[in-house]
Amino acid sequence: MPEVAVWFDIDGTLLDTGGAGSHAYGIAVRRHFGIEVDMNRIHFSGATDLGVLEDILTHHGQVDSLSQADAFFESLESAYNEAFIATPITVFAGVRELLRGLDDDANCLLGLVTGNAKRLAYNKLRHAQLDHHFDHGGFGDDHADRKEMARLAHERALALNKGNALSKTYLVGDTPRDIDAAHAIGAMAIGVATGGYDAEALLAAGADVALESLSDTEPCMTLFTNGG
Repeated sequence: MPEVAVWFDIDGTLLDTGGAGSHAYGIAVRRHFGIEVDMNRIHFSGATDLGVLEDILTHHGQVDSLSQADAFFESLESAYNEAFIATPITVFAGVRELLRGLDDDANCLLGLVTGNAKRLAYNKLRHAQLDHHFDHGGFGDDHADRKEMARLAHERALALNKGNALSKTYLVGDTPRDIDAAHAIGAMAIGVATGGYDAEALLAAGADVALESLSDTEPCMTLFTNGG
């Protein structure tokens, strides 16, 4: 049975949508709720899809419409499909190689802890041809709090591992919220400076390790398979 679990954030950690994701979110909100949103007001970094939607609906006096979240995320998936055709997703250097190496390691479970709703997380990963690496996680439609998402990911990893304990766990992300989520479940917090925070800021936020990127595959593999 695997003894190691590595959970990854998506946006800013594995890939960049080049603003297409934010643009699609605004389109989907207009189509589904009839709301024109100033997307420059929305801060997606470290946020969750549920949290962003709640913020928008509250701001526009439609918080009761949060009950339509699942249907909205379906609409958002369609908007993403349109957006990612026009603006292809960029996968960060080294990500494909690292995920391939970890996926090939029988001692390692790969999962997600992402602010994206589950269907939207796999949609982005599918467009980037990365979806096949991940079979569990905690998602932005599970809970608006990233710490709770991380706890769910840990529970799901244990279930996949048939209840067998994990000796080492890692959570990789590009924001202080990812670091907080890692610490909430006792995982090693790996900050990666490919998002909006540099390595120094991630260390200051409590990261156990801060990497400039995931581009240097061999040291990254050593970190996750040998505990650094």
